Amino acid sequence: MGALRPATTQELKKFREVRDRICTALARGDLRLKSGDTFDVKSVAKRLDQKLSPPVNRPKRVDEAIPKESEYVDYVKKLQLRQLSLLELQSFRQKWESVELSIDLTPAEKLVRDWVNQSIDTLAKCDVTRFNYNEGYDAECEKVIDSIKPQLEEWQIQSKNRLSVENFRTDFPTIFSDEPSKPRVDLTKFVKAETVHFGKQSAIEESRHPILTVEKVIQNLSTAPRLGSELHNYSIVKGFEKILEKIYQEACRLFMEQLIGPLSLVLAKPLQLKTSLESIFESVKEEDVAWREKLFQDFYVTLANPAMVFEQLKGLPEDEIRIRSALRNHVDFLASLPVKQRNGLQQASSDPSQFAKQLAEIEDHLKNQRANLRLFLNFRTEATILDVPVKRPFVEHLYNQGIIDETTLTKLNPPDGLSRGNYLKALGTQEEFNRGLMKKFQHDLLDALAASKGKQERVVAHTARLLARSQVEQLEIQAKSIYLTPDLFATPPSFKFDKALEIFRPGNIEEIAKSPQDAKMLAKAYIQVCLPMKNSHGGYKSGIDRFLTRIKIPQSGYHSGKQSGPTFLKDFISSSQLINRGFIFPRQS
Repeated sequence: MGALRPATTQELKKFREVRDRICTALARGDLRLKSGDTFDVKSVAKRLDQKLSPPVNRPKRVDEAIPKESEYVDYVKKLQLRQLSLLELQSFRQKWESVELSIDLTPAEKLVRDWVNQSIDTLAKCDVTRFNYNEGYDAECEKVIDSIKPQLEEWQIQSKNRLSVENFRTDFPTIFSDEPSKPRVDLTKFVKAETVHFGKQSAIEESRHPILTVEKVIQNLSTAPRLGSELHNYSIVKGFEKILEKIYQEACRLFMEQLIGPLSLVLAKPLQLKTSLESIFESVKEEDVAWREKLFQDFYVTLANPAMVFEQLKGLPEDEIRIRSALRNHVDFLASLPVKQRNGLQQASSDPSQFAKQLAEIEDHLKNQRANLRLFLNFRTEATILDVPVKRPFVEHLYNQGIIDETTLTKLNPPDGLSRGNYLKALGTQEEFNRGLMKKFQHDLLDALAASKGKQERVVAHTARLLARSQVEQLEIQAKSIYLTPDLFATPPSFKFDKALEIFRPGNIEEIAKSPQDAKMLAKAYIQVCLPMKNSHGGYKSGIDRFLTRIKIPQSGYHSGKQSGPTFLKDFISSSQLINRGFIFPRQS
């Protein structure tokens, strides 16, 4: 028999097309042969065996005369599994690519934008109307500046003429696009706010600590929309806020000048941080808890806060882990089931009680099918297998990161491993775990501060800058609460800008700076200055790789080497491998 020649490119292409069609039919499990036989792994393997076997007239040995399973069964099973995975990836990819991050206006916002533009065009087309509008607007701006002139003059003196009362008029924006010498009002923000005011769409939900803005005031107005007058008043508020930005900068500078002297004396002595840190770590105030968690994430270079670390260690429920693993390992059995039963098992994979009901229904369905019943029993056994001791590499990674200590490592990941039950007992409650974690974190902070080296002048200056910024931000919140009210858009409007600026008088700033600094605030600022945080980039392949690696599967950790032209498929496959490891075969199970 002559040697086989290599396949041509066209033959390989044809082979792959046919192979993929067969694999797709196997994966979907909805095809039957003309003979009436089921189109499954065994029937395809049998067909391959017939087509690829030696000539039929070759004498057979005794052992070959005994019927046996085709040697192609394993190959076809792998093809089926491959195609199932590809179909799932294709579906997920289509969903992924259908996600659009739109920075454009919504249809409702575009409608309101057209109304606003029509209002502006009506003013702009007629010279008399435009002149009257500008004259009234200019007069209102001058009135605003006159109302806050005493405070502005104080800041002009304090800033040594860096600020000038005469120049503040140029901070008020225009609504007309053909006045390039003037700043233009941000119509996009105004349109988005008015769209909510008109009831055309809902406001975007925000965090627990929303920042008060003039746009939010517009959104919540109870009066009927009046685009013309509201745009007029909105422009005036934006001009005042531009003035405020300049005063904020001068206020920060004044705070720093007042703080540097006292801070130099305090920081020249051994700073008793331990007491202040203990106070911060024992505090249940929301701002202290948030600060601790943010510092924890920065210090250890992780996206997880202490509570999330505990949840990562706790992992998925053991039943869910076993079920998902069994579903993956018994794809041949699943392919033999009707689509409804197969989907039922998949959907119940996170609910053990529902999964048990699905198993009972399938067992009743298969009770007279001996071959399939055997496959079912194997599947059920694996899905309900008893807990066995395993090693947990994720625990070791947390130790290598410095997040947990050696005692915790030994307790949670001993040489012989732990069963799930014993592991959860060793892990303990979240309260106990967090207490130990934060105690170690506190010690690590003190050690790092003791080892940190920095020039005293730099430390003092940076600490003063952070304290000044924090103080000014608090004053800014107070000022905004005074003038950002619905009265801005009343008839006539009540701006209250002068009362808001009273908070920012230079004398008030000096008094606050002279008062004893809060020990906790000083400790927080000092820590931020003295502890340059570790590099958080880590050489990850992509943003999603970095996210998945750091929150769930850090064993893949840091990646070295450059990538040439990363494509969607490369990123997707890499990310799906991480997802697969984390949620189908979790490291902590």
